[in-house]
Amino acid sequence: MTGKSSSDEADARIADRSPANVREGFPNERVLRELSLLGTVRLSMHELETEVDQILQDFTYLPNIFICLIEEDPLRIRFVYCRDKHDRPVDRPIDGKGLKDQVYQSQRLLLICRPDANQLLEAGELENHGVPSLVWLGVPLWSGGRIISVMATQDYIHPDKITEAEEAQLNLVAPLIAGLVERVESRMGHHNQVRYERKRRQLKKALFGTIGHEVRSPLSVVQGYAELLSGGLT
Repeated sequence: MTGKSSSDEADARIADRSPANVREGFPNERVLRELSLLGTVRLSMHELETEVDQILQDFTYLPNIFICLIEEDPLRIRFVYCRDKHDRPVDRPIDGKGLKDQVYQSQRLLLICRPDANQLLEAGELENHGVPSLVWLGVPLWSGGRIISVMATQDYIHPDKITEAEEAQLNLVAPLIAGLVERVESRMGHHNQVRYERKRRQLKKALFGTIGHEVRSPLSVVQGYAELLSGGLT
C-alpha cells in the first residue's frame, strides 16, 4: 500500500466537497473555536500552519495555501508554509509587482482572475513570481496595527471556484490566524535572542581564556629569564 502525501489527501478532501455544503456543515463558530484552541498549544511555525491548513480545508474551498511573513528590515517576503503541487515559492525582496506585494502595499484583500492579471502583466504593473494560475486570492494578516503576513490560495484548474464567498471566509478567520502567527513568531524571536546571548557568553569566555593564556605565556618566559639572571648574579 502506498502512502498519500498531504497534497494528495487535501485534493481528495476537496474533490467531493461543495463549498456551499461545507459552509452549512461547518459553521463559523466551530472554525473560530478550532483556531482559538491552537493558541493553547505550543507549536512551531510549520506545525501551526499545518493545523491551520487542515482546519481551513474543512471550512472553505482551499486547493492550496501559501503563508508568508513580511519582514521590514529589509522589506522582504519570507515563506513559512506552502501546500502546492505546482509551485515552490522562494523568499525575496518586496518589489511591488508581485501579487503578495500588492496585498501588502494596498493593505487590502485581493481577488484576481487570469484575464485581469494578464492586463496588469502587459501594462508592466505585475510580474509572475511563480506558476501562473487561473484565479488568485490573497488576504493580509494584521497584528499590532501592521500587516505581519499574507495568506494566499490559487486555482490552476477551476477559474470560478475561488469567489467572493471564499474571500469573505478567509477574511473572517484572518485576525485569529494573525494572532497565532504573531505569538509563535514572538516566541521564536525570544528563543533566538536567548540562544544568541548564550552563544555570546560562550565566545566571550573562550576569548578571555585565550587572551589569558597568551598573556600568561610571555610572562612565564620573562619570569624564567629573570630567575636565570638573578641566579647568575648571585
